Amino acid sequence: MNMKRALRVCGLAAGLAMAGIVPVRALSIDTFNEWKYNEESVEATMFDFLKIHLHGIYEGLDWANVVNEEEGIARWFCPPGDLLVEDELIIGMIEAELQNPSLGGLEAYPSDIPVELILLHAVRNVFPC
Repeated sequence: MNMKRALRVCGLAAGLAMAGIVPVRALSIDTFNEWKYNEESVEATMFDFLKIHLHGIYEGLDWANVVNEEEGIARWFCPPGDLLVEDELIIGMIEAELQNPSLGGLEAYPSDIPVELILLHAVRNVFPC
């Protein structure tokens, strides 16, 4: 991405942040710099790690939508603007997609397929544009 485009995307992101549209768990540059070499231990369950991972994937997909829109490319999915996407919703969308695959007439997804891909298909089905 060239510098001019990067600045436009950053400007758009800043505008979205001020408008309150940025997901609650978005990580700021300050937090990134604070945490990047922090060796402090935290206690969490595997479910906690799963929720953090899946929410991060969802946020990445959502940011890809922001970049697509900035570059005039069609969005991948279109959630309602006022929707707060909670972990339970993300897990529910994945479970629904697993029960009723939308990918190419499959009756079931192979067990080794990445759950991140399942999430992409799920959000596209739940939040079509």
